[in-house]
Amino acid sequence: MSTTSSRLHLKDWKQLLTDIRKSITNGTIDKLFENEDFVFDLLKLMYEDAVDTAAKTEYLATLEQFASEALSASSVDQAASTLLNIFQRYRSRDDYVNVCVQLLITVTTLTVSSEAISRDVCVSVVDALWGVAASVNDVASRRLRGCACQCLYQLEEFVPGVLWKWKDSVLQAAREDRTDVCQDYVCLLAKILHHMTQAGTEQDSTEQNVKLQRLNSDPPILSQELLPPVSFIMDVCAILTPAGLWNIVLSLVATLRKAPQISPSIFKPLMLHHMATLDPTVLHIIVYLQMEYSTETLSESEENKLLSRLVIGVNHAALSPAHRLLLLQWIKGYSKKRDQKMTAVSPHIKDKLFSKFFPSVFDSLDIHAEKLSILNHCLAGKKDCCGELLSSLQYLQKLVQLTGEVKATLAFFKSLFRFYQLQNNEQITQAILKITLDVIAKFPHLIPLVMDFLQCIKESIPERSVYMDILSSLHTHVLEASPETVLQQYEYYLQVFKTSAKEKDINQEETLKCLHRVVKCVVCLDQCSWYFGSDVLAVCRNILLHHSTDSIFSVLGEMLFDMFHHYNDTDVRDRARFYYALLTGASDKKIQDVLSAMMQGEAVTEHNFTTLLPGTLSEPVKTELIETDHSLFVWRRLTLQPRISVRGIVQDSTDKLTHTDFLTNYFKRLESLEVEIEVKYSLKMNADSEFEVIHAVSIHVEACEKYQPVKDIHIACMEKNDERQVSVILKPSVPKPGCFNISVMFASETKTHLTVLPQLCLSFPDLLIPFPWQQLNMMEDDFISESFTSLWDYFTCDDRQPSESIQSIKILQCPLKSIQTVLSPYCVNGDVLEHRYAIFLPGRHHLLLKVMERADEEKLVVMIATDYWPVLPHVNSYLESVQ
Repeated sequence: MSTTSSRLHLKDWKQLLTDIRKSITNGTIDKLFENEDFVFDLLKLMYEDAVDTAAKTEYLATLEQFASEALSASSVDQAASTLLNIFQRYRSRDDYVNVCVQLLITVTTLTVSSEAISRDVCVSVVDALWGVAASVNDVASRRLRGCACQCLYQLEEFVPGVLWKWKDSVLQAAREDRTDVCQDYVCLLAKILHHMTQAGTEQDSTEQNVKLQRLNSDPPILSQELLPPVSFIMDVCAILTPAGLWNIVLSLVATLRKAPQISPSIFKPLMLHHMATLDPTVLHIIVYLQMEYSTETLSESEENKLLSRLVIGVNHAALSPAHRLLLLQWIKGYSKKRDQKMTAVSPHIKDKLFSKFFPSVFDSLDIHAEKLSILNHCLAGKKDCCGELLSSLQYLQKLVQLTGEVKATLAFFKSLFRFYQLQNNEQITQAILKITLDVIAKFPHLIPLVMDFLQCIKESIPERSVYMDILSSLHTHVLEASPETVLQQYEYYLQVFKTSAKEKDINQEETLKCLHRVVKCVVCLDQCSWYFGSDVLAVCRNILLHHSTDSIFSVLGEMLFDMFHHYNDTDVRDRARFYYALLTGASDKKIQDVLSAMMQGEAVTEHNFTTLLPGTLSEPVKTELIETDHSLFVWRRLTLQPRISVRGIVQDSTDKLTHTDFLTNYFKRLESLEVEIEVKYSLKMNADSEFEVIHAVSIHVEACEKYQPVKDIHIACMEKNDERQVSVILKPSVPKPGCFNISVMFASETKTHLTVLPQLCLSFPDLLIPFPWQQLNMMEDDFISESFTSLWDYFTCDDRQPSESIQSIKILQCPLKSIQTVLSPYCVNGDVLEHRYAIFLPGRHHLLLKVMERADEEKLVVMIATDYWPVLPHVNSYLESVQ
């Protein structure tokens, strides 16, 4: 479909289905429904028998989701009426059950979601739905009847009172039906009763409610009329499914709130009937009813049995951990609801069932922690309860001390915190202090959890001294660690310093000395990361905020001075310089005012510093970058030339290398060489380019592995017919071929463009360089030959040979003349039987070849020696190409 207004043909229905699915996936389905004709085109397809029933069902599902917003006030009635007509047409066909079900759902959705629908159409929809639902005990129409009941339920839910007229009919149908649809009738009846008792308590003035509500003139139900239908509903509740039972119970509970003459004891048979279940849905209903009505439903002994049932489920090893955890939450919530106290538990659990909450081997960590929470409440106030509580923690404690696992540690400290909240006992305080130090000593990565634990103690129980005792002990423990130990786990250890720096009772002079030692260690090891520097400065900021500078002036000043002079990170140096300036040039109050403002956010920082800094701190607007997929330039390689330059001074020709110390002097001279590969290109704009003149042309070559970064090449201005020569300088650290991606950025008028150029590729032959005899001042033929021999022996036989040196051999079937022609630039004087070639490779590496001819077999033997063995595969491919 090209447009939504185009007419659909019967042959298009499959393509239409594909388009709808694609539009839903892409999120563009609204475009199809921009014209309401599309809705009626879909409805016309419903009349065609040639269209597959599955496709019709999918069309209807689409209309259900999107049609209500597409239809105008004058069209929504027509669409609803058409859907009803289609339903009546296919209702009697057994193969159209799915379509009919979806038709009922769609017309119901359209009715409740459209405010423009007329009252007459609403009446027709309700009559049609009840006409389907009224076929009591018709087995063949069970699905349709159930769907119709659910649709009526939604109508009643959306507009309370719309089904008052059918209250008696629904009750009669529920009494007579013997199929599974009985549950749907009962749900609908319960919802109608609920809304009839609410009549007059809520007012809704929307136009749709005015049209829908009270389609008859019957008065609301009287209180004495409620008992028979409610009693009937409770009689059949025992055979209903859990899902339906929940809806019915919620409706009845809401009904009884408006009918106080009906006793909540009507729920008691239902609760007793399901008391033995472990089904979480049904058991939740029982707990909910008992929490709602307390002593009005179950007696004390029956309530104790319910609690015992919950406890049995908690310890039932066959139940899933999630199921058992849910039961634990109900026990805790049940106790809070009954007594409205955070520390309250049921007396029956506290006196008789507390032993069931000691953790067992089948408990997950979450269940373990929740059991300990309930056990903590049960043992509160009892003699020697602290010993029992701490013994119940042994499993978690050993798990943390042996594994250092985060989840286990979290459950452990959560339980400790709950113990400490209820048990104000010195025994627990000492245990917390000992356990915390043991954990941090073995597993520094758990320090964040310990800090969270201490923060919870500080916020919930600020009057107790355990927070400062533990924090002081942790602070002392970190101070005693060596700088190397602190550096290895600095992201954790410095959290202790950050927290302790906020406490005025903890002396920070030793903290700063320890930090200074660690900073010196970092600078010496050249490990100046931004993260470490930021953490150190965060400690300094907290100290400046919460402490007087009198006692820490010298030690803090020395550390900040060293950081902004020697730390190898610009941002850290700048902030260290800023703190140093504050320390040396501002009072304590001024320091605290400035740093407090910085911690509140960027907006406050900008407001405070705009009066101190020139200009504005607002972020500049970035220029839009326009990218193109195709290249706008002609990029043509011209030449490739290796360049060898000499750094410093090399011995001149009057001071030749001696043979005795050849290798030492040779490699010393070799260090003075720099190897580059210059590739020249021609750059020109395409003939069909839309730009006449471009400015600020910047050519960027992406660095490849084992190559130094390439500097960007800049051209101030280019006209359309200009052709510029560009030199790309590559500096490989090893002889490795590579390809480089190249992009060009340029400006045209007020816009910036980015395009790509063809790759720059270096092959292995491009990396072969004639030996730099001249640069090494080794031009005599005899000396060159002897140097070749010395290097060959060094790479193959010498005990001091480099670790990457290797010797290999290659057999070639080609004329000697072919090899001589190709390798002539690298030839070294040899003899008739042995031809020598010395090749210089980037990164100051060597490739030496000896070629010998075997006349009897018409083969060439190529012996290879190199000080960089990874180059051998490339050498093999190169010799094969020569062959």
